[in-house]
Amino acid sequence: MRILTIKLTIYFCILLSVHFLVGYPIVIRPYLKVKEKLASSQRELGEARKLVRAIPNPQGRVNALRQRMRELKKKAVSHREIPKIIYQLVKKSSELKVEIVSIKPKDKVDFPRETLPEGVSKAYIEIIMRCPYKVLGEYLKSLDELPIKFTVEKIVVEKIDEDKTLREKKEVLTTLLLSTYTILKL
Repeated sequence: MRILTIKLTIYFCILLSVHFLVGYPIVIRPYLKVKEKLASSQRELGEARKLVRAIPNPQGRVNALRQRMRELKKKAVSHREIPKIIYQLVKKSSELKVEIVSIKPKDKVDFPRETLPEGVSKAYIEIIMRCPYKVLGEYLKSLDELPIKFTVEKIVVEKIDEDKTLREKKEVLTTLLLSTYTILKL
């Protein structure tokens, strides 16, 4: 029995040494490779998170731009509304007794146009009028009261030489170039 115990102990020691010398490295190597891949993936994920956090919220930016476009649409006009704009300008001039010589939309302007977002353009309206200088100032102030916002792009004021006996009021001939933003309806 003693010999059997010794033999079993020797076999067990041999089996144990084979397991630690051969089997254990076979099992440990794949485990270490998987552990290394996991650590590498976690580092890459950490770097990706840093990059994502560094970029501002793109969807929030898009939503903010859409909201800004809606606000601009409320303030702007479409090309179909140009006759209404001209009517409002003429109505204001008749209230102030300004003589309109000419009023028309103008496509070509003398100065370079600014770059605008897609779907947005500027509508230009040229007004040639005749009125006293003081009334001209009142007319320019009244433009701010209109529901559509205008920008005075160019103003040319010329004194009219007439006989003082015919007209006591000193009148000027004024050429105004007004602009407003238009949004194309799709």
